Formats: sequence, structure tokens, C-alpha cells
Amino acid sequence: VRTGERKLVEKNEQQFAGYVADLSLQPRLAVKTLPSGGGQIFRRSGAGWEQFLEYSQEDSLTTSPLVIEGDGRTALLISAVGRDTAALVRVDLNTGAQTVVGESARADVAEVWTDPRTNAPQAFGVNYLHTELTPLTPQAAKDIERLRGALGPQFTVASRTLDDTKWVVVVDDPVHVLTSYLYDRESGQVTKLFDQRPELANAPLRPMLAREIKSRDGLTLVSYLTLPPGSDDERSGKPEQPVPLVLNVHGGPWARDSYGFDAEHQWLANRGYAVLSVNFRGSTGFGKRFVNAGDLEWGRKMHDDLIDAVDWAVREKIAIPDKVAI
Repeated sequence: VRTGERKLVEKNEQQFAGYVADLSLQPRLAVKTLPSGGGQIFRRSGAGWEQFLEYSQEDSLTTSPLVIEGDGRTALLISAVGRDTAALVRVDLNTGAQTVVGESARADVAEVWTDPRTNAPQAFGVNYLHTELTPLTPQAAKDIERLRGALGPQFTVASRTLDDTKWVVVVDDPVHVLTSYLYDRESGQVTKLFDQRPELANAPLRPMLAREIKSRDGLTLVSYLTLPPGSDDERSGKPEQPVPLVLNVHGGPWARDSYGFDAEHQWLANRGYAVLSVNFRGSTGFGKRFVNAGDLEWGRKMHDDLIDAVDWAVREKIAIPDKVAI
């Protein structure tokens, strides 16, 4: 960084899709995609790269290496091998032995807090209807309690100082847009830094409602509903009278909608529409059975899920039947 000198560390001659480096910035793990759709994880040894772990196509969207831990003997993975939802797993780089560090039966592990000096896991987050954090250390439990008390439940740790005493934390709430804060772990003080979209700081933003909708064949579709101003003065979660509805479908299928500020939800609701976003089969984050249920179902069962969600909105008297757009 000081001199601009560059030195070749690794040349990719094995069609690796990516590397994971240790805390000394030495490549220790590599990932390779197989023609079958599955993948292999390689480890660096004295003899070069050797295959270490292999997973099938059904695990390819829910399995990946994260970091090498401080002593270089273990790594953290997100893995759904041998299970449905992806768990946080520690793997011994010498023996291959694996230990589950964090898991949920409802959704994949979506985020992991790690110490910037050692990469030791401190907490993990699971995003089902909302993000739920689980501490792995007493200090992380205190951090989560403090931050929830100061900022509410919807926050993300965006960056940290190397000594891990100060964090930049971002609140992502439907009615608070995105706001960045400085958190001092020693004192517990939380200081606002700035609003990322200050022109919306005092705008009449609408709350987002998380809903579970059943598909015709029994899947649970995690969905998000925003109602227009003046339609739900009693705050019941339903309009007093059905309103026009826009079904706002995420891209992908290998993506998902989540709870938080959504510019399109707010724009359309402000114009008088209810807005419904549906995590149809093939969406990520809800386990491999759910994501793989979308295979070969584009325009078929994936679309049935969207129709089922609209039918639900009509039955619940949220949507006017002949006033629905996609």
C-alpha cells in the first residue's frame, strides 16, 4: 500500500471460481464449480492444492466457505450438506471434521459476526420474516442487547476497527430508510453519523408487514405487504376497504425479498396502491428444498405461487380483484 509494489501470490490455473485467504492474506481455500452443478473445496498443502470437500448440485446455492480462523487450523463454512437449511459450520482443515456452530430450522444462516483480528465467530443472523441475531459470546450478547435498545431490532454491522472497539452500524427499517451510527463497544454509546437518504428522513413512509402465505401445494411463502396511507387507520394490518394492489416480484429466482426499506414499496404505496412481494419457490434463504423446488418451474409452479399470493390478498379483502397489476 505504501510503495505500490505488486507481487504475484497465486495464479489461477485450475479453473477455480474463487479463493479464501487467511489473516496473512495467503490463499488457503479455493472453490471449483463442477459440470454437474455441484462444487469442490480445495485446501492448500505443501504439495499444492488438493480436494478437500465436495458437494452436490442441490447444495450449490447454500454452501460456501467464509473465513480461515486465526490459527489457520480451522475454517468457517456456510453449509447445507446433509441438512436442509444452511448452518454455520467449523471445519478442521487437517482432518475434515465438522462441527455445527449455529443453525436454524426455519431459514439459512444469513450473516456471521467475526472478530477482525482472529475471525472467531461472535454471533450469527437468520433472516426468516425478519433478521434474528443469536450471540455466540457473552460480549456479543451485550452488544446485541445494547444495539436493540438503542436502534431497534433491524440493524447490520457494516464495518469495524481492527481492535474491534468501534463499529459502524446501519439501521434498515421500512420507515427509517438507512441510517448509519457509530457504536463504541467499551462505553456502549451509540452516536448517529448520517442518514443515507436524508430527503426521506421525514417523509410519510409506510410500515412493511411480514406475512406467511400458503401455496396450493403446502409451501410457506414468506411475503411482505405495504398498505397505502389512510387505508388502515386502525392499524389492523388490513385496509378498511380493499384497495388496488401491485404484485412486486423480485428478480432471480435465486434471490429474495427481505424486511426493510424498499423504495418501490414506498413509491407505489404513496400513490395509493397496496404492494405485495412474495418469496416464491426458488427464492434463496429458506433452505435447499425450497430453493430447489423452483428447478424447471419457471412459468409453472413458481408462477402458481404468485397467483396463490394474489388469491390470498383477495380472500383477505386486501386487494380489489380486478385492480391487480404485476
